[in-house]
Amino acid sequence: PYSYKSVQASAGTIGYAAVSRWSWQEVCTMKKVPLIALTPRGGTAPYYRAHGWFVVGSEGHGLPESVLADCDERCTLTMPGSAESFNAAVAGSLALYISSVSL
Repeated sequence: PYSYKSVQASAGTIGYAAVSRWSWQEVCTMKKVPLIALTPRGGTAPYYRAHGWFVVGSEGHGLPESVLADCDERCTLTMPGSAESFNAAVAGSLALYISSVSL
């Protein structure tokens, strides 16, 4: 997150972000909020929520079944047209935005 391009792209807002690094086991052990898996199919629509962490997998393979099993719920973004899915960064960004506003 602190590479030159990331810092430049943040337009100075990187200082507002708390960045931490944990293993998946640590996340599950210390879990204090719901874990919401972003999946291309089969999840509920995103909605406003006060707390929760979105879990985003790789673009090619998604989240492993073991990670999905540890999550409290699954969330799917509705795709217009014939596109199969958003890329991981876009999906995570959209889910964060949609869940932060009351629609």
